[in-house]
Amino acid sequence: SSDLAMQRVLPTPVELTGHGLRDFITRHRDQVESDLEEYFCGGAYTGRNFESFSAESSSEYFDGSNVAAVMSLSVALKARIPSDLHNIRHETSDHLRHVDRSVPIWSQPVEVFGPDGHLQALYDLLRAIPDVGPAIASKLLASKLPHLVPVWDRDVWRLTGEPEQWWLGWHSAMSDSRLREQLRTLRDVTGREDISLLRIADVALW
Repeated sequence: SSDLAMQRVLPTPVELTGHGLRDFITRHRDQVESDLEEYFCGGAYTGRNFESFSAESSSEYFDGSNVAAVMSLSVALKARIPSDLHNIRHETSDHLRHVDRSVPIWSQPVEVFGPDGHLQALYDLLRAIPDVGPAIASKLLASKLPHLVPVWDRDVWRLTGEPEQWWLGWHSAMSDSRLREQLRTLRDVTGREDISLLRIADVALW
């Protein structure tokens, strides 16, 4: 969502729970639907290509398609980052093979998102690359595992807070079936079944 450049007055902070997100969407429904349609269906935002680039990436390691996906979100990457990702491909592959990317975040056991889990290990490997901060690391992970990992975004955490392990809060929130149904209805506005519900929530919060 970081390539949405228009400035808005921030609304009241949002509690990162199923109830908190449902309440936010309900209060801002017209704006959220308009933003989603403009973002994913208009021609102004390159972020609409995030899913297409991500789908072309290897399931085994981070590659150029993941880099292109992150860059589509208007993120400037240092030239050496693709090479650094290539250099750790064996380490990242060791962890990726233990993560079932077909199972969405709400159906994953909470241990997957714990401090000793494979996602944390992947995040730590990415963060160890020079000039890869939380936002870039999260977007690389979201590109590789779009149904498991939410994007860490400054504009979003200004609303929801900046938890140390942001995906634990999302795991709890997305376990709310009413929130998921709300997000599916919002996704229908885009006509894009390839967009994860986490990504719909990310753009909606922006």
